[in-house]
Amino acid sequence: MSKSSALCCVMLLIALGAQAASPGSARAQVDSALPPAVASAIRASGLPPKSFGLYAQEVIGERTAFALNADLPYTMASTTKIVTSLAALDLLGPYYRWRTSAFALGTLADGKLVGDLLIVGGGNAQLTSADLAKWFKRMHAQGLREIEGDIVLDRYAFQLAPADHKGTPMQSAGEPRHVWPDAMTLDEGQLD
Repeated sequence: MSKSSALCCVMLLIALGAQAASPGSARAQVDSALPPAVASAIRASGLPPKSFGLYAQEVIGERTAFALNADLPYTMASTTKIVTSLAALDLLGPYYRWRTSAFALGTLADGKLVGDLLIVGGGNAQLTSADLAKWFKRMHAQGLREIEGDIVLDRYAFQLAPADHKGTPMQSAGEPRHVWPDAMTLDEGQLD
């Protein structure tokens, strides 16, 4: 097991245990087949082993590496972001940045773009209105004075369908942070 996989596993165990524990949980035996670091983390948590659910399978092949209470249902919570974040760091690396790009779809002459300006969202969830204003000021400083066409926003990089959102809560005034994933999110999806 790689170091990042082991860390991911331990973090998931801690997250699941923290959210699934209840005062009336029965004491369960920690499976002796668990890696020592995982078993130690469970014991050190102070939570009953039944509070943890774990199933680890080899990526290549179908052999179960280890399991603990794998057949019990658990409610996942926002702590699962730890696993997603570790996977993203492993796949993309710590220096990856989501990019928003602009393309002139036409000819530029004497400061005038004859055609559309295409802005392609690449998943930058931190893009703000102020960032866009600075971006347009830079384009202006580089000579773009007029667009004889449209500003086209392409937000389809993620190719999500309504079915992809079936478990995502709807955004509302009381829950402004419930924003669906979008390649062209602006101001964290909130309107001021």
